Amino acid sequence: MMNRILVIEDEDTIRELISDILENEGYEVSSAPNGQEGIRLVTETNPDLILCDIMMPALSGYDVLARVRSVSQAEATPFIFLTAKASRSDQRHGMEMGADDYLSKPFTRLELLNAVNARLQQKAAVGNHYQRKIEELRKNIAQAMPHELLTPLNGLMGLADILKYEHSDIDSESLSEIADGISLSARRLHRVINNTLLYSKLRVLASDEVQAAEFRSHILQQPEFVAQCASMDVAEQKERQADLTVAMENATIGVSEPSLQKIIEELIDNACKFSVPGTPIVVSGAPEGDGYHLCVSDRGRGMQPEQIQAIGAFQQFERQLYEQQGSGLGLVIVHQLVHLYDGSWRIDSDLDGGTQVHLWLPLADDQALEALLNF
Repeated sequence: MMNRILVIEDEDTIRELISDILENEGYEVSSAPNGQEGIRLVTETNPDLILCDIMMPALSGYDVLARVRSVSQAEATPFIFLTAKASRSDQRHGMEMGADDYLSKPFTRLELLNAVNARLQQKAAVGNHYQRKIEELRKNIAQAMPHELLTPLNGLMGLADILKYEHSDIDSESLSEIADGISLSARRLHRVINNTLLYSKLRVLASDEVQAAEFRSHILQQPEFVAQCASMDVAEQKERQADLTVAMENATIGVSEPSLQKIIEELIDNACKFSVPGTPIVVSGAPEGDGYHLCVSDRGRGMQPEQIQAIGAFQQFERQLYEQQGSGLGLVIVHQLVHLYDGSWRIDSDLDGGTQVHLWLPLADDQALEALLNF
């Protein structure tokens, strides 16, 4: 498929010359004599690259660039300025607005083709990178989701059939066990769906700085209480209450209550999955420097360094050997949340020696604290 290039240039001779050179190289070229026509062609032709003169009547090249970057389909399209006005300050201004390159007039045929090819190759490389990521995610979802959805669904359908066809022979004790099974399967299905939706939402937030800033604007004064409740909820579901210890200091942190709750739930769930009942699970936390250090540790089987590095969406470690429940999405969600809050995390693990997950979350900034005090 030919790459489509849009040339926006008010001088007819230059516009036609550029178009001829590019067409002779096999590119599909559209051209516009002014900025208004160029912007119209951006939405009509969806070009792979835009060449645009700076000094034009009515709309300058800077105006065109600003409008192009506001069009969702063209916000990442490579944009090269054509200009005789190419001082360092002009170039810096254009780059700050989102231009990818400059071609100073007069330029040679080779300079034009080199600039165009370089930007198209860069665009292709980025596209291939994200395509591989999408394919990896699609593959992992395809492998994990049937199991994750069908297992609780099969449980629900099986228990429903028992109630439907054998209800007259079921005693009260068996009925209670069936109800517990239905509740467990429903909770598991609910968690899989919620985690998948949350994962998608966090991916969107990560690419939208305005929404991400709003997401980071919340603070929490009692992380110890939230961690205690979230940890105990998961431990009770796994029947590991006796193994759990929570030892956290309170501080005002720059993280919302739902976010911290989710982080703790996923880390405790992970610790329960990969350690045996009767071994300790410890949640600790305290202010450290300009942040808050949170740690969840267990005495489970541990992970190899390459397994830690391979944490990705829907990846489970050695599933065929351990067959643990869960899509492997929990630690990825933790990673996304910590990243959105400009925090950091690290996993320390020894095979058969346990795992410690360390997180450093931000403390609330002075502006947020002042707003809280004046509330």
